[in-house]
Amino acid sequence: MQMALTLYDDESGSIYSIEVVFVTLLLVFGVIAGLTSYRDAIAQELGDTAVALDSIDQSYTFTLTNGPGAADDVTRSFGDLSTLSDPINAAPAGLSLTTAATAE
Repeated sequence: MQMALTLYDDESGSIYSIEVVFVTLLLVFGVIAGLTSYRDAIAQELGDTAVALDSIDQSYTFTLTNGPGAADDVTRSFGDLSTLSDPINAAPAGLSLTTAATAE
């Protein structure tokens, strides 16, 4: 306990306020960059999930028969068309994460 009090009262390793400002500034810049990367990753995963859900193929075909040699067999089918695509190195599902510069 005595050692903890001695270290607490010691002022030889004091921190200057400018050091605190620089460390805080570095942490803020790091957090901003990290949150931006996190946002982009979440948008990419949500776009990939949308493409995956849209890629589920619900096509089917079936034939109803009335017996051997019957002339009135009925065939029904449905083809599901996918509308989204997700090429490599492209924005997910048409999402654009960039903003065009504007003249001010």
